[in-house]
Amino acid sequence: MGLLHIRVMGQEATSQRSGSMVHVKYTGLVFILSGRKFRGKDVGRERVELGQKGEKLAVNFLRKKGYRIAATNFRSPLGEVDLVAQDGDTTVFVEVKTRRSLEYGMPQESITSNKKAQILKTALIYLKKNNLGGGNYRFDVVSVVMEPDGKIKNLELIKNAFEPDTSYG
Repeated sequence: MGLLHIRVMGQEATSQRSGSMVHVKYTGLVFILSGRKFRGKDVGRERVELGQKGEKLAVNFLRKKGYRIAATNFRSPLGEVDLVAQDGDTTVFVEVKTRRSLEYGMPQESITSNKKAQILKTALIYLKKNNLGGGNYRFDVVSVVMEPDGKIKNLELIKNAFEPDTSYG
């Protein structure tokens, strides 16, 4: 673990490197800078590539289960939904979570209440934009766990993974 000298908003600070993060103590706050190069690898790019691979696997997996993929990476000013699909007469908003290990729990466990709120708001925009407001819809999750060599360790569909909470602001 090495020391690093950093200037934060005109103030001097000393930091310690640990793992792939840089922790900076400054006026009682801890800033965590991530997405930087670590061990010669671009951590941010690897994470994006892992997510994209997981989404491609999820698309193929859902198609085999009879889903029709209507949109990938649907974006609105309020956020993004990884996949929008049709399962019979139900519009399904799918969040895909991919991990390389279970060190921090199952992939689906990383979906926070804020993320659920963002998915809900984006889903409502999709429904309105596509005149689907009166139809059935639900929120599924595809959980992908990859082996270090890139092989699939676990691929799971969780139907009705969460219910829309209309108390979100």
